[in-house]
Amino acid sequence: MPNKAVQSDSHDMTSITHVKMTHSPVAPDWWTYQTSAKSNKQFDQEVCEEELAASQFAVAKYILTHPEYIVVHEGLSETWSSAEIDPEKEITQQIRTHFNKETFDKEFDELSPEQKAQLRGQHGAPILLYLGLLDTLYPSASLETTEKLVHDINSLRSNYGSLIDIEQKFRETREKEAIILSKCAADETGVRKVLLVYGGIHNLEDAVELLDDETIVLEKPVDLSQVLPQNTHKENLNTNLAVNQFNFWSDSPKKAFTIYGDTESEKNDDATNKTKPT
Repeated sequence: MPNKAVQSDSHDMTSITHVKMTHSPVAPDWWTYQTSAKSNKQFDQEVCEEELAASQFAVAKYILTHPEYIVVHEGLSETWSSAEIDPEKEITQQIRTHFNKETFDKEFDELSPEQKAQLRGQHGAPILLYLGLLDTLYPSASLETTEKLVHDINSLRSNYGSLIDIEQKFRETREKEAIILSKCAADETGVRKVLLVYGGIHNLEDAVELLDDETIVLEKPVDLSQVLPQNTHKENLNTNLAVNQFNFWSDSPKKAFTIYGDTESEKNDDATNKTKPT
């Protein structure tokens, strides 16, 4: 099983591999914003959703075939352990109904619509955690940065034309934190190989250069952001998903779902317990 710790000197080299993914939009109405944009009449939501699910499926399969690595994930601001998963939660039962280890031996085209929907909504690595196929997901951002980012995106009130400005404002900080926290996870566990699952348009070389830490080695990235065969919509997909720089997770720091995902019952749960994942 991935994430088994071994003894290692904390000053050893940390090897970080950026696993590039396509992730969910900042909110459901982002799709509406894209399809209604006058300059974006060729936007194809169905194609984008299919690519998103395919990317997350590829990420999950890659993690399973690299058990010697620990996994740091975009959007998390605290460590999330499989031991914290509540088997009685509806989301846990849904995932365990539709997925098991053998699911990831399949080809993407063999997946059901329900499986693809859960890959889009929950993402590949968290699904492995729900299934107990991954022990731990480690954070890539501080809670302070995450809260500031969520505040700014909420202030847009669905006017996503300025989303790219917010992304640029936070990009350097987020990328540096992702590298720093990857090294922290390696130091904590003694596992020197890290898979940093992060958005596909990010180039983390600049962050590593700015940190100027000789103990950090950034390996060649693994691009799983667009894994479906090329088609006539591909240019469209590149253009439109480039707006989506973020995968926002809830204000409860271990929850793996986007900020729009709080139902009333989940909000009530959060009021009494801010540390348990859904």
